[in-house]
Amino acid sequence: MEKYNGGIYQNESESEVLLPLTQVKTFQWEQVGVEYFYYPGDLFLENTHSKIQITTPFTPSNFRSLWQTAGGFGRTQNLEEEAVCLIVSDQPHALQWENYGEFASFYLTPQHLHYCVHDLLKGDSVELVESFGKDPLLWQLGLALRHELRQPDTAPSQLFVESLINVASVHLLRNYGVRQFKPLQKEVGALSKPLLKQLVDYIEVNLKEDLSLAELSGLTQFSLFHLARSFKKATGLSIHRYILERRVERAKILLATTNLTLSDICAQVGFSNQSHFTTQFRRFVALTPKIYRLKTQKV
Repeated sequence: MEKYNGGIYQNESESEVLLPLTQVKTFQWEQVGVEYFYYPGDLFLENTHSKIQITTPFTPSNFRSLWQTAGGFGRTQNLEEEAVCLIVSDQPHALQWENYGEFASFYLTPQHLHYCVHDLLKGDSVELVESFGKDPLLWQLGLALRHELRQPDTAPSQLFVESLINVASVHLLRNYGVRQFKPLQKEVGALSKPLLKQLVDYIEVNLKEDLSLAELSGLTQFSLFHLARSFKKATGLSIHRYILERRVERAKILLATTNLTLSDICAQVGFSNQSHFTTQFRRFVALTPKIYRLKTQKV
């Protein structure tokens, strides 16, 4: 009998490893979700679901997509480098690969896309067409998601995932919608200075929490898309980048003025684990937290 043991399938009677390391990670929020697979050759049987799915395979020569068009015709296609599978809501589809396959997927509800249509475009709804070919932008977003989901022993940042999906949503509407829409000529409800202050104060007080765009938009009554655009217009930074910078600045103060352990500081400023903390700190400061503490506490 086979059992799953820390990412390895083993034979219970002989305790021998039957398959190499296997990883499956799935995270779901209210309107969006993500998934990461590193899995031996297999066939995902034909299935349908109500969500829109964007899947990026990272071993494309091994992958073959099978799907059914709106007219009921079956299609099969081997995937090339930078190929992305865009599977629309309620579309029958399957995926097959040989040897080991690695891929990451975004999932978003039609309602989430509707919010984007309503906020950014002149229209109430839009229908997408499936695509199983090259799309450099979606592929890069998939790479970013892959990097986030491969972090060991930690859940992905909801804010980061939502930011990626917002970019993907706008791209889908512009490139895969069956109707052409004109961008709204005038934005409604700019981010006022008092409202901006309310947001940044809330972020400052809740830096250690896993903040999300949905949570922040609830403070402003703006949609996710409108808030993201208005905040960047007001500050010059995306919300995700702004929060990262504030977390690093808070960490710099704690490193220089306290004897808290690195793991305690990591938790207090909202990084999911110490590895992620060190990576982001070095990205902004060009020093590891440990070296920064040594330099600043000697002064």
